[in-house]
Amino acid sequence: FSIFDGNVASGTNVFNIADGGNATFAGNLTAAKGTFSAAGTGNSPILSVTDTADTETAWFTGNRAGDTGAYIAIRHLPSTAAESNRSGIKFQAKDDGGNTTTYAQITQYIDDYTGGTEDGILAFSTIQNATVTEVMRIKGSDVGIGTAAPTAALQVVGLVEYADNAAALAAGLTAGAFYRTGDLLKVVH
Repeated sequence: FSIFDGNVASGTNVFNIADGGNATFAGNLTAAKGTFSAAGTGNSPILSVTDTADTETAWFTGNRAGDTGAYIAIRHLPSTAAESNRSGIKFQAKDDGGNTTTYAQITQYIDDYTGGTEDGILAFSTIQNATVTEVMRIKGSDVGIGTAAPTAALQVVGLVEYADNAAALAAGLTAGAFYRTGDLLKVVH
């Protein structure tokens, strides 16, 4: 099944559904509302948007009169709710071998899914030595850097210890970086 702009002989194929059920679009697509639904394989998305000529692949714009903002909702809605459910965003690019690699990701976890008392967690991860590693977590009103279980408004685990400011500078820390000397938290100046 195909739709052309113009006539079939000289027009451009702007919408096509192939024998396998895959749909392709070309040119500008305007729709009032659309839903894509399919059974994915776990490794292949049901929607892929590729722009071969620009650096901005997609825009999501809210412009209803009186709006105070626009949101993108990333939802994981399995048939059974569970605290192990999560959703997120992966930031991927190719490595020098041409492999698609996740270089960073933001993941939402559920801490409590009880209706009326729900609690969420937001985790930030980056790749370190070829492994995606969590580096910061927001849990309720607590932020943890270097810990997945922060217990204070700001908790930083793993600060390097230096004897003094000169030693911290000699080790490569720059102005504004935190370090510790024994039990004292210090800032490089």
